[in-house]
Amino acid sequence: GIPIGLAASIPFMLQSSYYTGSYQAQATFSLVIWPFSFKLAWAPIIDSIYSTHIGRRKTWLIPTQYAIGIELIILANYINSWLGRDPNNPWSPLGTHHPVDIIRLTVAFFGLTFLAATQDIAVDGWAISILSNFA
Repeated sequence: GIPIGLAASIPFMLQSSYYTGSYQAQATFSLVIWPFSFKLAWAPIIDSIYSTHIGRRKTWLIPTQYAIGIELIILANYINSWLGRDPNNPWSPLGTHHPVDIIRLTVAFFGLTFLAATQDIAVDGWAISILSNFA
């Protein structure tokens, strides 16, 4: 959904600027997609650890939704600074005020996609358990 769309837009933004068009920055940022590659290894852990009071899927969905919301608020506050934009002009080209902080961008978006992948696992598991009752 939204986290993946935001993460997918950053490489295009990096390519669009003369100051930030390095392949090294794009390669570093490509690590952001890894959480979706490791869903197969992460899913059994999500399925086995849960609170019986809250429920198997809601144990993961509720905190994950809150964490995604908090991370999006953090990104909204810092994204222009991390992209190297002028603080007085949020529409200025990337990397004109200072260099793009690709490490912070990568860590922030890695966390966001990790949470999105965790939510995806929990929602898919919930859908399977609901649909298996109808089969």
